[in-house]
Amino acid sequence: LVITDVRDATVPVVDDEDRSWYNNVQIMLSGKRKFPRRGTWAICAKCGEVEDERFKWNVGLGGDGLQAIYGNQSLVLLSCTTMAIADQRIDPLDVSLVYMQGRPTALERELSSGKLSVAEDLVSSRHAEIRNLIFVACKEGAYEHESELLTELAKFCKDKFLKIMAMCKATLNKLEVSAEFIFGCSLNHITDSQISALQGAFTKVTKLSIEPDRHMEFERFKTQAVSSEKLIPFLRMFPYLNSLRFCAGKWVRWSKLDVLLAACPRLDRLYVGTHTVDGKTALQSATAHHVRTLVFDFPQAEVPCDFSGLKSCQETEYLLLRTNCKNKVSQTAMTQCFKLLPRLRWLFCIMCYQNRTQVAHCAVPGTSAPELRILEYIEPSILAAVYPQLDSIFWIDIVNH
Repeated sequence: LVITDVRDATVPVVDDEDRSWYNNVQIMLSGKRKFPRRGTWAICAKCGEVEDERFKWNVGLGGDGLQAIYGNQSLVLLSCTTMAIADQRIDPLDVSLVYMQGRPTALERELSSGKLSVAEDLVSSRHAEIRNLIFVACKEGAYEHESELLTELAKFCKDKFLKIMAMCKATLNKLEVSAEFIFGCSLNHITDSQISALQGAFTKVTKLSIEPDRHMEFERFKTQAVSSEKLIPFLRMFPYLNSLRFCAGKWVRWSKLDVLLAACPRLDRLYVGTHTVDGKTALQSATAHHVRTLVFDFPQAEVPCDFSGLKSCQETEYLLLRTNCKNKVSQTAMTQCFKLLPRLRWLFCIMCYQNRTQVAHCAVPGTSAPELRILEYIEPSILAAVYPQLDSIFWIDIVNH
């Protein structure tokens, strides 16, 4: 039995319960799929996650039962960041998606061994096949040498992170990275030159996601957040980027929208979510840009609901701001935003301090006044139930804090 081109199935192709029916059948799978782990509620000793909540990625041959049979031909990638890649040499059929772990403080041990990690070996030999790359951090051993964390992080980005990315520059379509690696790229002048050499190199990458890291505590680094403007050279490596999730937690201080839009001329969707924000300039853009979706997720910052700085974004259709601002937003201000942005269809102002959400909708922009609603809740899960379009309009769910 040969099953080919398996793509993102939500359940196993063959369950363990049904395995007895296929004792005499050799089952081969080609493609990739993901599904929840079954049969256990144990706590992972390394990351503290409930194992049943983890996801298992099977790339190439494999499955819950088949993994043992075809162990040398399958790549098993777990979202538990300490177990991101198997500790054995593998040769999967399909490596279009690679999920990697980074261990900045373990770098010296890796370098001294003189050997490539399994992930590096895989990327160096199969880089032409990789389309999606997920690069996350691992907390295991992260605090062994706290005084050297910044040095280790800078070296990791210089010696590992950027070089692995560069191997995939011709084929990569989508990149997801932990925020501290983006932060680490700003710490070393050699890294700056490496990034400069890669300007415009990733011509097929259209989606970039920068995620806050829950395993690496920012406070441990005893440093200051880097300005989002300093990371512009990194973004310029992706000239055809149309979707950007810039969710950097405490690692990056969000300062100016204008500079980021200038670095991403083809951007269509932008999601920004950071803990440190310059409220006066966070929503300012003097540069004309055709970005259609703008999401500003600042639940801990007092960013005012003043959208006058977005008047150059004349193509914007969907706008959301989550803020801890104490000032109320008048209906006049909500209506005025639709005059400022002639193509605007939806406006969401989620007011965390007031525990209410103000919504404005105009079915046909420019022809009628927007409909206004005030909701006495701010929970993203409830909002998504009331407004299902949040999933598609804003590309990705708002994270609860």
